[in-house]
Amino acid sequence: RDLLFANTALGRQSIAYKTVMEKEDSISAASVSEDMLNEHTGLIEFFNADSVTYAFVLNKKQPIQFIRYHANLSLAIDSMLYFFRSASAIGNQPLAYQEAAYDLYQILQFDQLDKGWPNLIIIPDGKLSFLPFDALITNTAFTVNLQQAKYFINQCNTLYGYSAAILLKQLHNDQSAGNSTTVFAPVFSNGENHQQPLQYSLQEAETIAANKNTTSFVKEKATLASFRQQFTHSGIMHIATHAYADTGANSNPKIEFID
Repeated sequence: RDLLFANTALGRQSIAYKTVMEKEDSISAASVSEDMLNEHTGLIEFFNADSVTYAFVLNKKQPIQFIRYHANLSLAIDSMLYFFRSASAIGNQPLAYQEAAYDLYQILQFDQLDKGWPNLIIIPDGKLSFLPFDALITNTAFTVNLQQAKYFINQCNTLYGYSAAILLKQLHNDQSAGNSTTVFAPVFSNGENHQQPLQYSLQEAETIAANKNTTSFVKEKATLASFRQQFTHSGIMHIATHAYADTGANSNPKIEFID
């Protein structure tokens, strides 16, 4: 509500602002709801404004909902991300992890989302872009057996996007190449390229390859040259491999292929 009031006031005070907001590449909540959503799918888009984080929630069955988060959101995000900074953190402190993940679930007000949505499109912003929303915990039945934990992914399917505008544009783009899928899975069974084996990625690739119009490049075939060749011909590219964002000074982020 506060955001709508501010937007209306700015539009009255500044013709330039109003012009920008009404330009052709602007989109409305109605167009997002009409073209992207159905009664089984909701959308939540976050955005940061100075030190405050907001979100709006859309679904065909309900009016648009605005959320203004308190300052404790940032600390709660940090508390959960702490457990993803090493491979052993969650296993070493399973109860502490679940407590942090449940606290964030409540602070984000995900406990108030419609439980009837099997699908939720999440568009993060800022620090939330680092957050694995699937790993949020949905109730206080904490357990040392992490396989029995109540993860958000068990409540609904999560889909991610950069923005509602980009998702809408992709939806209307020419889909001539969109029916084809290419899968890359180096697997690294023998530690090739000094990488740890990804034993389940082969099963992952085989499961996806069972679909029509799918081409797979696994093990020794998952080369950089193959990736470059397929890049412009695939509607969807699924890459099951190691990747690194922080590779040291003067180094670019990288995705590992078999070579």
